[in-house]
Amino acid sequence: MSGITSVLLVDDNLAFLTQLKLLFQRAGYKVAATTSPIAAIYSLDTFRPDIVITDFVMPEMRGDELAEKIKDRTNAPDVLIMITQGVFPESHRADGLIPKDALLVLLRNETTYDELPPDDDDNEEDEK
Repeated sequence: MSGITSVLLVDDNLAFLTQLKLLFQRAGYKVAATTSPIAAIYSLDTFRPDIVITDFVMPEMRGDELAEKIKDRTNAPDVLIMITQGVFPESHRADGLIPKDALLVLLRNETTYDELPPDDDDNEEDEK
């Protein structure tokens, strides 16, 4: 994550959000975290993240909708946005999509995404 010093985390799962926040803080990043996508949008007035990592399914709005609103803001057009979830829509404005469990593995072990073992589902498709 070269050049990235500040991270905005958005997830309605407080336990996951707390775990993710601690991992980023321990790695030396400046972190803002919220369970509310609406609060995340307002936080951009005072916090300038290099990257936003957001859940896809949340009560107030979906992660792809949040990505759209962030990208449309004039003061945050170049922020990198990653959406975490198990299943993703085909249409989105995020810069990347990553499963939550893979994100935790990457942060805990400093592994690259390409080094992760394939999902069991991926193996089944390869065998067909």
